[in-house]
Amino acid sequence: MSFFIVQVQTNYEIKVQKRLHQLFMQRKENIVKSIYALDSYKGFDNNIPGEKELNRFWYFNRIREQLNNMRYAYARISPADQSLRKEYKEQIKLLSKEIKNAPAFKQHKNVLKGYIIIELLGELGTLPASIYYDIKSIPHVIGIPNKYNVPDKEIYHFFENMEQTI
Repeated sequence: MSFFIVQVQTNYEIKVQKRLHQLFMQRKENIVKSIYALDSYKGFDNNIPGEKELNRFWYFNRIREQLNNMRYAYARISPADQSLRKEYKEQIKLLSKEIKNAPAFKQHKNVLKGYIIIELLGELGTLPASIYYDIKSIPHVIGIPNKYNVPDKEIYHFFENMEQTI
């Protein structure tokens, strides 16, 4: 087995993992064995959420997305346009306050923030070019820190430590 590390934007690990899975299935890549976005969950609840809870959840999800978009747009505004920057800053503060006052939901916590581990079949020294370009084509992928595989001993040691902490 060969393991390779992929750096992604924080909090997009699961989305990138799903997108990579879809892409590899679509292209029928038989060399990819597994994709790990190491995560754990906290705050388990045995109750099945009702329509009201789901609507509230999606409402705050949309607010978070809007806040991210506002922050991105704010960063792209010219420093010379102070009135627009001030207006955006006020909107960002309002959205941030609304999210802070939101009721607590079950949280999805990533153990290895910003990284995904891809396991390939065979003993490969470097990441194949076709897989490399497939990975780089996915949104929210920052890069591949090392084109060489991670030694098996390091990965197994890492997984053992993860089992102890979870």
